[in-house]
Amino acid sequence: MNQNLEPTARAAVVSLRGQVNALTGIIGGPLLGALALTHTTRSALLVAALVLVPTPLLYLLTVRRSTPLVATTAPDGLPPMSDL
Repeated sequence: MNQNLEPTARAAVVSLRGQVNALTGIIGGPLLGALALTHTTRSALLVAALVLVPTPLLYLLTVRRSTPLVATTAPDGLPPMSDL
C-alpha cells in the first residue's frame, strides 16, 4: 500500500486505514454477535466469511491494473536514459 504513495500523503492514508478498520470492528462486531445470539455461531461465521470474499478478488484486480509509472520524457524534454 505504501509503495505508490507520496511521502506527504503516507501518514494520512495509514491513519485512514486504521480508522476504517476500527469503524468496521465497531459496527461489524456487534452485528455479527447479535446474529450469533439470535441464530447460531456458525451462521455468524458464514456471514463474516461472505463479507470477506471480495477482498482477495479486489486485491487481484488492483494488482493486475497497477502498472509501474514510467516517464516517457525526461523533464528536459529528452527521452529517458533507458531508451538511448
